[in-house]
This record gives sequence, C-alpha cells and structure tokens, in this order.
Amino acid sequence: MAIDEASQTAIPALSTPAEAPATEPARPRPVRELLLVAALYLAYRLGRLVAEGHVSAAYGNAADVWTLERDLHLPDEATVQRLLLYSEPLVRATNTF
Repeated sequence: MAIDEASQTAIPALSTPAEAPATEPARPRPVRELLLVAALYLAYRLGRLVAEGHVSAAYGNAADVWTLERDLHLPDEATVQRLLLYSEPLVRATNTF
C-alpha cells in the first residue's frame, strides 16, 4: 500500500490485471446477420424442394388451419397488431433481432 503524503492515509496500490488469455476475435455483427440470413434462405430452399409436387395438400392443410382458427374464435393478425402496438416495450421486444 502507498501512503498519500497530503492526507497521511493509506491508498491501496493499483495492480495490473492478469494477462487475459488469447481468444479468437468475435465476429462482427454484420457477418453474423449475413450468416443467419444465408442459413434461413437455405432452410427455405430446402423446404421448397421437399414440398415440390404437394401443392394441393398444402392448400388443403391451410384451409383446415383456417377453419380451426375460426372455430376457436382466434383473433386475426390485424387485431393482434392493433392491441400490441399500444405497448412500447412489446414493440421494442418484437423489433429486437
């Protein structure tokens, strides 16, 4: 400990932090986002490839989902958006990437 001569009080000596282990530099945010977009695009293309030739089944499934939504009296997307847009914390949370 060092002593401050003006006030005659002990001052803890400053220590240097231990050398941090060498780590790989973090990827910049744009690179991560580009990789995410590329992965999502590949997943989309794979899904399109798998669904090839099953268009009529997809439309039938979509009609079944819509019927179920109506039977359960679920609100449509516009109604949900109107309700949620009045809450700034919810808007910020949904806009976080």
